Amino acid sequence: MTTYLNHEEFVGNPSIQELKEKIVTKDQLKYIAREFDISFTSDIRKDELIMLVLAHLGDDEESAFSQDNPSEDPNLALAVETFKLDALKVKLEIEKEQQQQSQRWLYSKPRDSVSMS
Repeated sequence: MTTYLNHEEFVGNPSIQELKEKIVTKDQLKYIAREFDISFTSDIRKDELIMLVLAHLGDDEESAFSQDNPSEDPNLALAVETFKLDALKVKLEIEKEQQQQSQRWLYSKPRDSVSMS
């Protein structure tokens, strides 16, 4: 049986497992990202959004897991760190794109012409 994610309930009670197990649309992911103040561009792919949300949630989940279970599985820890690095790469690409767009805007802005009368 296929179950769909309720994005409004998810924001109030986020769960990495629920995000991975349930069907979620790109629009729902954008809603979740906005609620968690996660930056993204309008042309971001769905898998990139999932990665960003998982990385955002992973910080809290991982620290709780590490405190509760000192014998943490090294493969799980590696997978979490890989997710975080991939999310950071996406975040840096987004910031670079935003910076380039603002620079293009500055250079394309018409300059005030000084008239010599």
